[in-house]
Amino acid sequence: IFRGEPTLLITSGEHYGMLVNEAFNFDLYLETLHNDGLNSSRLFMGPYIEPAGAFNIPDNTLAPASEHYVSPWKRSAEPGYASGGNKFDLSAWNPAYFERLHQILQKASELGIVLELTLFCPMYDDAQWNLSPMNIQNNINGIGNVTREKVYTLDGEKELLQVQEAFVRKIVSEVNGYDNFYFEICNEPYFGGVTDEWQKHITDILVEAEQGKKKQHLISVNVANGSAVVSNPHPAWSLFNFHYCTPPVAVAENAHLNKPVGMNETGFHNIYDEYYRREAWNFMMAGGALYNHLDYSFTVGKEDGSNIVLEPTPGGGSPALRKQLGAMKRFFERLRFLHLTPVSEKSSVFPSETAKTVSYLLAETGKQYAFYCEQAPKQIEMNLPEGNYQVYMLDTHTLREKVSSVSHGGGTFTLTIPQEITDELAISLMKQ
Repeated sequence: IFRGEPTLLITSGEHYGMLVNEAFNFDLYLETLHNDGLNSSRLFMGPYIEPAGAFNIPDNTLAPASEHYVSPWKRSAEPGYASGGNKFDLSAWNPAYFERLHQILQKASELGIVLELTLFCPMYDDAQWNLSPMNIQNNINGIGNVTREKVYTLDGEKELLQVQEAFVRKIVSEVNGYDNFYFEICNEPYFGGVTDEWQKHITDILVEAEQGKKKQHLISVNVANGSAVVSNPHPAWSLFNFHYCTPPVAVAENAHLNKPVGMNETGFHNIYDEYYRREAWNFMMAGGALYNHLDYSFTVGKEDGSNIVLEPTPGGGSPALRKQLGAMKRFFERLRFLHLTPVSEKSSVFPSETAKTVSYLLAETGKQYAFYCEQAPKQIEMNLPEGNYQVYMLDTHTLREKVSSVSHGGGTFTLTIPQEITDELAISLMKQ
């Protein structure tokens, strides 16, 4: 629920650097998302940045030049930071960082955009750890004398854990008054030695820090790449996010949680829109609550998302795809989506031949139906109860659409697909 309304978070966002990269024009970026009908973005909070060229990402927004790196911690007077400039003082906060954080949250709030505040990220290899202010080589405090696999554990360096705890408490104290964000403990904690015990400890710190404050916010956990069954989650975890969750089996596998399941990172298949558009529709039709495409068309200087994505970039992104995802968001918002349930046995609604063309089906039996076909057939047969229905058809590629009303006496209902809808197809039927 966001501002009193059931909400799905659907977006195509930049590579998480808008806070830490001072050169990135976040105003233009957020306005672009809003204008494309999207309502979310991930935001890495600063302890982690990347070197230029990491993961084959050109013009990586999460790889700021040293002079543009906006860290939570203030620079000291001592030179020697790994990528240039002075080292950091882990006992002193950086006012410019928090000013920028407030500006971003306020701008996003005005546009109705929900941000994921991703507090930490594993050090995938030494190249990332060598750039972190938490590394002993980069601060004047003598803290962080550990290998990268011991950065996020409870049995590592006590002083480093205290820095992380203080960082979490400081972030909570600064952002608590905003309603347009949720916390994520750690991006991809299944890499780099991040322990489950550490994640739960940081969760406890978050919960404790928000106690008695004006607002309490959702806390997300990044579960796995692909899929995994969640067992024994921390009771404060309210959103369960997956990466590269195709096919979207993680939604059904975790239905026992009775909590929203999201896919908050995509990529590593190709650079073309078709794959990610279909991935998005299949995930949301499986009952997903959040889809965040990682969009490499956003770069410094092209915060309007006009950068042309080329190989070997590990993902895609384009103005056309963002408009298609915006149309998907509006499709679901036409429905009473809180009452829709994934239907595993599609033959209860579709004859066998038609069922083969339908990827996923959501239904509130007798009241509303929504389904998706990766290739539009010429007609669709359904077993539909008697009633008057509004039918909405959307070509999810070209965005051609048709709205009609039909009166049905019950039993088999045949829906003829207009000739102008020739590609992928999404249909909703709502009983009037």
